[in-house]
Amino acid sequence: MRPRIFYPEQESLMTRKITLLIILTLCIATTTEAQDQTQLLRTGHWDLGVQGRYVGSQDSAGDGGSSISLEDNLGWGLAIHYNFNQQFSLGMDFSLHSIDYTAHLVDAEDPSLTGDYTNKLDVAKFGVVGTWNILKGGSTPYINGAISWTNIDTNIDAGMEDGCYWDPYMGQICGPYPTTYETDTASYSFGVGGRLEFGKSFFAKAGYEYSNLNVDAFDGQHLLRIDLGFLH
Repeated sequence: MRPRIFYPEQESLMTRKITLLIILTLCIATTTEAQDQTQLLRTGHWDLGVQGRYVGSQDSAGDGGSSISLEDNLGWGLAIHYNFNQQFSLGMDFSLHSIDYTAHLVDAEDPSLTGDYTNKLDVAKFGVVGTWNILKGGSTPYINGAISWTNIDTNIDAGMEDGCYWDPYMGQICGPYPTTYETDTASYSFGVGGRLEFGKSFFAKAGYEYSNLNVDAFDGQHLLRIDLGFLH
C-alpha cells in the first residue's frame, strides 16, 4: 500500500476541515446539553409561586335602581402547580382581594329615598388551573384556564345567629355571633401571558386574566397578575 503524501495546501485544507468538524461537534454537543438542561427546567417539577393580582375599578347596576362602584385593588395569591412536561402543568391557585366599594341604595317602597354607604368587599378564590406553555424553552408565552370556588363577602351586618365556633384565643364558644351577607359561587377564568425562567430555580410570569364570577351584580373581573416563584 503506497503511503499518502500530503502537500502543504492539502495539510492546510485538512486542518481547516478537522477544526471545523471539531467546532461543529462542540456546537452540537453544547446544543444537546442545553436542550437536556432545558428539559430539566420544568418537567417533573413543582412551580411554587406568590402572585400580585391587580383588578381595575368597576361600576355595576343592580335591581330597582341600585348600583355599586368597586375601587381598583391590588390583591395577592399563592400557587402550586405540577409540570407534567415542558408545556403542560396543572395545579391550584388561592387568591384574596379586599376591595373598597360604594353602594347606592333605593328604598323599595319609595324610590325617591336613596342613600350611599361605603364598605369593603372580600373576595376569596380557590381554583384548579391548567396552563399550556406554547414553547418548550425557558422563555415562553402561555395560556391558562381555571375553574374556581369563590366566596364574596359584602361585610354588611346580617344580624346574629346562634351556634358554636372556634376562637383563636378562647377556644370553642357557643352562643350568638354576628354574621354578614355573603355568597358562594362557582367561577371560571381564562388568561394569556408570558413566562421567563432564570436558570433552573426561579421564574417570573406576567399576564392578563378574565374571570366570570357568575353573580348578577358583576359582569366579570379583569385582572393583571405577576407571579414570582421557584421550581422544586
